Amino acid sequence: MDRRHMLRTLIFTLAFLALFLCPGWMVNALAAKEADAVEFVENGGFETGDFTGWMVTGGDFPEVQGSVVSTGLHAAHMGDGAEGLWFGGGQGSATIEQEVTLPAGVENAVLTLDYLVDDTDEDEGWDGMQVFIDNQEILYVWEETDGWETFTYDLTAYVGKSFVLAVTAWTADEDVEINYYVDNISVSANGWTVSKRANPEELTLRRGESAVIEYTIVTENYGELPAGLEDSFLMLGSSAVNWADAENDTISLSGFTFVREPGYSGLLAAQDTVAGGTYSYKVTVTNVSAEEGASYVLFNSAALIFRGEPLREDSVRVTIYVPSASEEEEEEEEEKEKDPGPQKEEEGEKEGELPKTSGGLSLATLAIITLASGVATATVRRRHR
Repeated sequence: MDRRHMLRTLIFTLAFLALFLCPGWMVNALAAKEADAVEFVENGGFETGDFTGWMVTGGDFPEVQGSVVSTGLHAAHMGDGAEGLWFGGGQGSATIEQEVTLPAGVENAVLTLDYLVDDTDEDEGWDGMQVFIDNQEILYVWEETDGWETFTYDLTAYVGKSFVLAVTAWTADEDVEINYYVDNISVSANGWTVSKRANPEELTLRRGESAVIEYTIVTENYGELPAGLEDSFLMLGSSAVNWADAENDTISLSGFTFVREPGYSGLLAAQDTVAGGTYSYKVTVTNVSAEEGASYVLFNSAALIFRGEPLREDSVRVTIYVPSASEEEEEEEEEKEKDPGPQKEEEGEKEGELPKTSGGLSLATLAIITLASGVATATVRRRHR
């Protein structure tokens, strides 16, 4: 059995195990999270290196550290279940909390987080870690875990609402050290897409010629997300220019000019994209002095902006070809061969043949007839004498 066959067999085996051995809730949660989900927790992975976005209560704990992590570079160490948590100024507890809002209309809303407990106390009730939504406990752990584990919680009941998400570690004594960690806290949901199209996607432009590219952007938003639609730049080759820097909505790049209509006016207002819709504009491209015999790729994108960052993005490319002088001459020759000029009046007429009268007789034949007629007339006159 060769390596490729072994690898293919291994992949199919793992896929089979994942499909039939994983709990249904885990499969559904992973599918929901991976299907273009939007994140609503700020700094849930603590990758800022601190508790930015969170309200913190405690003393020595909680802390952001990088020694024990699920993924990334940082995770939150919520407490040690012993002296540090007991005497560290937090009255035996440490809490992080954040207010989260799920817009109305979103789909597949779910909470996920990774947690780790590195030891177990003799009896339950001496220390632990809990997760709350609006002071309602949804997770309680106190026993040692086999490495990092993932907790998933359906948030369908909270769609269209705001709630407080909190994680607390606590201890009732300072005796047994049990460390509690949390990482990758996420509240996500589906419901926003953006797509962009260009027509045409290929152009041929000689010097002095112009063409119009029509851009169409379609957004589909199922939740009341305060997002704006951004379509602010274009790139030709390695050169990029923002439409906000254009003069009279005109950009000059690499021997081309680009004129946008309607002109760029910044982000579209949130109400223009909340329910989804279509936005279109035109760009007139003129070849002023572009290099001949070269191809150019015009690139730009459209993005839904959420919290100042791109939430969804789609891009398009238009290829512009500038023919060389020799190619233009060849095209002209081909056109001439296709259209040789006016046809002669009679198909049977050949070069060197005398032209014909409207009755179909050649001028030579007509002359002979005329001459014969003259001779006959003279003969008749002589007889009458």
